[in-house]
Amino acid sequence: MSQIPRPAVPSADTLAQKYETQVVSQFNILQRRQRREARAQIPQLVETERQQLIAQAEADRQELQQAWDSFWTGLVANDPATVMAALGAAFEDNEAAAAAVGVHGDELSLTVEVPGIDVVPTRMPGTTAAGNPSLKKATKTELNDLYLLMVSGYVLVTIKEALATAPAIGSVHIVAFRQTRPDAYGHVSAEAVLAASFTRGSLTGIQWQTANAIQILNDASTELVCIQQGAARELKPIDPGANPEIAELLAAVDVETNS
Repeated sequence: MSQIPRPAVPSADTLAQKYETQVVSQFNILQRRQRREARAQIPQLVETERQQLIAQAEADRQELQQAWDSFWTGLVANDPATVMAALGAAFEDNEAAAAAVGVHGDELSLTVEVPGIDVVPTRMPGTTAAGNPSLKKATKTELNDLYLLMVSGYVLVTIKEALATAPAIGSVHIVAFRQTRPDAYGHVSAEAVLAASFTRGSLTGIQWQTANAIQILNDASTELVCIQQGAARELKPIDPGANPEIAELLAAVDVETNS
C-alpha cells in the first residue's frame, strides 16, 4: 500500500530570512539595541515555527493517508462506489466519452461513445501507375474496414484504462455506441455497434505494437457481437431486442437531444 509523503515545510534558512526581514522593517538603523535583541530571538522563533509546521504537515499527511488507505481498500475489494468514482476520474479527459455502468463482484460493465463513419477520411494514400504518390478515393469497403478498426481501437483503449485503474477487476463487458441521426423532431438516441467481453487474463501477452485492434478483439474477446453487412462490410446497429444485456447497458446511456 502506498505511503503518502509528508508535505514539505520551509527550511530553517527560509524562516530565518523571514524573521530578519521583519526585524529590518520594524527597527531603523539607529535602533541598534532593539535590532540586536530581536535578532537574538530569531533562532528560537525559527525552531518553534519549524516544529509547528512539521507537526501540522504530519497531521495533514496522516489525514491524506487515511483517505488513501480507505480508497485503496475499497478499490481492491471492488466496492462499486469506489470503482465507479475512480473510473469516472480516469475517463474524464478521454477523447471518446466512456462510462462505468456497473460493478458486480469482479465484473465491470462499460460503455464508450464512438463517432460515426463520417469521421473516416474518404481518401487514402496510394500511388499512380507511374509510381507517384497520390490520394485515391477510398472504396466503401475500405471506409467500413477503417471505421471498424477505429471503433475497435476506442474499445480497447477504454478497457486497458479501466483495468489499469481498477486492479481487482477480473472481467470487462463493454458496449460501443454511436448517436443516431436526428429524427424529424431533432431527437437522437444511442445505437450499439459493437459489444465485447474480456477477461484480464485474455489480454495478457497481447503484442500491442504489432497486432491491430480488430485482430485483438477477434482473438482475445470471450464474447463479441459485431454485425457487418453486405459486400462492403458496413457496420450495422445491434438489435437491442435480441440482446437484452446490451439493451440494459444502452439504457444507462444519456445522449444529448436537440429540440
